[in-house]
Amino acid sequence: MQAVILPDDVLPAVVETVAQSLRLPYVAIDLADGADSFRVAAEQGTPIGNVHTETLTHHGAAVGRLRVSERGRDEPLEPADLELVRSLAREVGPAVQAVRLHQDLVRSRAEVVALREDERRRLRRENRDSTRLTAREDACDANDSSTPRKVQPRPDRSGTNLTASNVCSRMPAAVFSMTVRRCTARSPSSLFASGITMRPPGFR
Repeated sequence: MQAVILPDDVLPAVVETVAQSLRLPYVAIDLADGADSFRVAAEQGTPIGNVHTETLTHHGAAVGRLRVSERGRDEPLEPADLELVRSLAREVGPAVQAVRLHQDLVRSRAEVVALREDERRRLRRENRDSTRLTAREDACDANDSSTPRKVQPRPDRSGTNLTASNVCSRMPAAVFSMTVRRCTARSPSSLFASGITMRPPGFR
């Protein structure tokens, strides 16, 4: 059963295989990171003497580079070795591009997760602020409702405040007596509370 290689393990495996197969003291793969900029993705060993570099391409675009060192200061790479390195570079290019895409996807996912978390924190802050504002408004409404409001008597057209006594004093005696009898039948105490006496208008 063939083992499954994770994307992060692809380039280290390629570097190790090339170093062992060609008996090279140093092999490295760099990933293209912007215009004319590269970063080391995997390397093995220590360079001795000159280092040969091959560009890694995918569909004509440079995606990285393969660097290999001579076997020693007195043992340069043979033309057959260089041809083999160039052949390997053509095969490694697509693998390097796949790793770059995987890393871009991982970064994008991390950014999305961070943005979602920032949005959750913002919504939680807004909910807390809204809850506090609602609580303050409810408290203000409760204070307003607990404070009794004094209702001022409504003045009539002559400027005199209308009260039960004033109204009754303007009634004819017959109408006053009828009103008193009806009010007394319902609630006698309400007459005294309103300032109405049993005396008809004009009675001293």
